[in-house]
Amino acid sequence: MKRSLSIRAWGLGLAAWIGLATAHAQDVLTQHNDNARTGANLHETHLNASNVNAQHFGKLFERSVDGSIYAQPLYASGVNTASHGVRNVIYVATMHDTVYAFDADDPHASSPLWTASLGPSVPLHDPNIGGGGGYNDISGEVGITSTPVISRAHNAIYVVTLTKIGNVYAHHLHALDLGSGQELFGGPRNIAATVPGTGGGSANGSVSLVNHLQNQRPALLLANDMVYMAFASWATRGRTMAGSWVTAPPACSRCRKRSTRPPTAASAESGKPVRVPPRIPTTTSTSSPATARSAWIRSSEK
Repeated sequence: MKRSLSIRAWGLGLAAWIGLATAHAQDVLTQHNDNARTGANLHETHLNASNVNAQHFGKLFERSVDGSIYAQPLYASGVNTASHGVRNVIYVATMHDTVYAFDADDPHASSPLWTASLGPSVPLHDPNIGGGGGYNDISGEVGITSTPVISRAHNAIYVVTLTKIGNVYAHHLHALDLGSGQELFGGPRNIAATVPGTGGGSANGSVSLVNHLQNQRPALLLANDMVYMAFASWATRGRTMAGSWVTAPPACSRCRKRSTRPPTAASAESGKPVRVPPRIPTTTSTSSPATARSAWIRSSEK
């Protein structure tokens, strides 16, 4: 299913898109500009009352994509692309499990700089998603629901997909090269977690992340070379079984060596404390204390 992405001067708060000094545009690498999710761009120098008006401020062009867009588009300047040289790039993730990289400046460059198809999405209605036919919060399909995050240090954009192959549902973390869309660090990584607990869905004193019950809606967050991912249920359906999860794998294959603490895991329902790394970033996410779970995942290195 084709969808249209409209590029507007106000879309990511980038002054460059109104024709004012493109080279000085501010990168937008995470949802709402920073890990506190303030939405503030404190480095704005060009937008003011004289140029934000109907004559100079508005839609510039649009691009076609293959699915609905629930994730915020991101922007990185001065990216060395595989076949088009250095470009300012807009990254768009769709519910069809596709990531697009578009030229942010050229209104005539309708073709993407690259695309990455990351697996089959989950068609809706699905009997195991949100209770089946009565679930209408999302229509069509579920694929990439959360906003990705970009690391300039690793030249990577991190994306979480939900896929269904046969009757098997899976979440995967992808790290894609900013310039080419190629998988990095031996990825993708399957997301799986188990913690001690006795709540809904537990077995033998443990609770595991169940992919078809978990909605990875919150934006990804990058801090201290860790990629933080949060999961909850589909609306209120299956909430008791799904609970809430936070997982944090290292951002690259060598990042584990820089981790300041060993991985630990605990469940709020078990009554045991949850160890977290120092300088945990401030976020606005919340979860139910009765069902919150915290877990680390560590994928085997290749």
